[in-house]
Amino acid sequence: MLRLGLILAVVVLVLDQASKLMASAWLQYESVTLIPGFFDLVLVHNVGAAFGLFTDMGETARAVLLIGVAVAAIALIIHLLRQENTLWGAVSLGLVLGGAIGNMIDRIRIGLVVDFIHLHWQTLSWPVFNIADSAITVGIGMLLILEPTAERNRTLALLPKTEKGPEKIPAQALTIDLRGRNFRYAHFDNTQIYYPDFTGADLTEASLNEAKLHTALLKKSVLTNASLRYARLQGAEMSDAQLQGADMTSAQLQ
Repeated sequence: MLRLGLILAVVVLVLDQASKLMASAWLQYESVTLIPGFFDLVLVHNVGAAFGLFTDMGETARAVLLIGVAVAAIALIIHLLRQENTLWGAVSLGLVLGGAIGNMIDRIRIGLVVDFIHLHWQTLSWPVFNIADSAITVGIGMLLILEPTAERNRTLALLPKTEKGPEKIPAQALTIDLRGRNFRYAHFDNTQIYYPDFTGADLTEASLNEAKLHTALLKKSVLTNASLRYARLQGAEMSDAQLQGADMTSAQLQ
């Protein structure tokens, strides 16, 4: 998914830079109304952050702050993208990455960001923005809205599959991958796992209905509000585990 995210970031970057060049050339002396009373193209030079933030800071301090934050954000996004294994996660991170790089290039090249999209209605007016700002906003929105689903997909992707699905998974593949990991909202229903090591793992609201965990290590794991109905935890070690609100109806702890 790293390649997909990087390709999308490049697409966003190209569209952003091309649109800013055209806006700088065509909107220098007049604005253009696309939808009367709602959507205009108007050239604005933004020395602050997205949507005009930090415009009141000193020039040098503002430049150091915004470029530094952009570099740190880009490094973090690339790190997350390397670990991402879901389509929507790669798309959302790619959008944010492309937008962040686009605005950073403006700031390094000319000391400000070119904005030109203006949405307004009657007395309401949204700060002028650009394609990079839009990509960042959409990407972050996708992460916030789709994160629970993406987390489940990332969890399932960690599990080695057989032709019949994640059944009778080799112990070696699990003891390495499961300790201390985030398995919030994950689904392990009807799964049979041998010697899983969930030590310190977060299984908040995870579903393990009718799962069979042979010699499971759940020390210091978090099972808050998890569902373990009819689950069989044979030889389970659960010292210091957090079980607040966990549903263990008819579960067997042998």
